[in-house]
Amino acid sequence: MKKKVQKKRSQELTQKSEKNEQRENIFHSHCTVQGKVRSLITDGGSCANVVLLSMIKKPNLQTSTHPHPYNIQWLNQSKGFQVNSGCLVSFSIGKNHHDELWFDVIPMDACHVLLGRPWLIYRKVIHNNGYRNTYSFTKDGKKVTLASLPPFQLQKAKPQKTKPVKICYLLVANQS
Repeated sequence: MKKKVQKKRSQELTQKSEKNEQRENIFHSHCTVQGKVRSLITDGGSCANVVLLSMIKKPNLQTSTHPHPYNIQWLNQSKGFQVNSGCLVSFSIGKNHHDELWFDVIPMDACHVLLGRPWLIYRKVIHNNGYRNTYSFTKDGKKVTLASLPPFQLQKAKPQKTKPVKICYLLVANQS
């Protein structure tokens, strides 16, 4: 009898951890910038859209002086620095969502591209931060839903100096 109870409890704990795996994670995904797959984080707590400095240097994307330079220190492991440049970056998420945004350019450790509150507000994005952990919005008359990478793929989502791993895109687009 005790073994049955223990087995049932073990199954319940496993099911709970599977249900909570997205709730406890930051929203990680992938995007494509100039034909290369890049890691992407969407974060409603970030006050800026930012792009990794080294990512824009290689393809020689044009930067310009930031209209309102500011200091930042939470995105990387150093003491901090001044954000003084920006860049217009064209990117896609999946096959159906193409976008172009102004990003602050910084060295960071978290990802290649971080979409913050400016993007969320501009696109009128709705975050379902419950069980599914998705972001939804409408663009060009199509409903777009972005789903986060599963936790076992999070290591692959961070910027690396090696070639990016090909992972299928997590984009669902439905016509309304």
